[in-house]
Amino acid sequence: DIFRIDDEDMKILEKVLAGKAVKIIQNAKFDLNFLRAFGFTVDGPIFDTMLAAHLLRTPRGPKRLGLGALCEFFLGTELPKEEQTSDFRGSLRDEQIKYAANDAAVLLELRGVMAPALKANNLVEIARIEFECTRAVAEIEYTGIKIDMGCWTTLTNKTKYNYEISEKKLLNYAGESVIQPDFFGTATVTSV
Repeated sequence: DIFRIDDEDMKILEKVLAGKAVKIIQNAKFDLNFLRAFGFTVDGPIFDTMLAAHLLRTPRGPKRLGLGALCEFFLGTELPKEEQTSDFRGSLRDEQIKYAANDAAVLLELRGVMAPALKANNLVEIARIEFECTRAVAEIEYTGIKIDMGCWTTLTNKTKYNYEISEKKLLNYAGESVIQPDFFGTATVTSV
């Protein structure tokens, strides 16, 4: 419980997070921002099991990317999640401590399965790039980014124009009305 640990434990945690060892994290950008809010810096390489699962995802792969689903798919084991929504304020019960410890311990096992799978599928370099970008994405989520609105508007207008031109060219090839579902599943009928 980061709200209740003493100064000595804070120093130990700070030393571990600042070390150069690989940090295996599920949804790293969330944890990076959580730890940052408490003044911690996480150094060393990151292996994000959620990002690795995204890269290894196939139609027969896990349908969800939560830690429980990843354990079931990659390890063939069930990770109890009953305590996930319990009240972690105040003194922690043994079940809550065991739940948190299991969530951390299983990350080593997941990496042990996922790393060879990334290698077998020639995804190591892509995974490395994804993992290295995690800090930047976390930073953007934490602090936001500045945008040159004039440049953004120009780019948006140019993109809209190119989209309309491309759409007209494609519709000429289609020869009939095209039904195109949008991001939310709503069908848009476009005529030739």
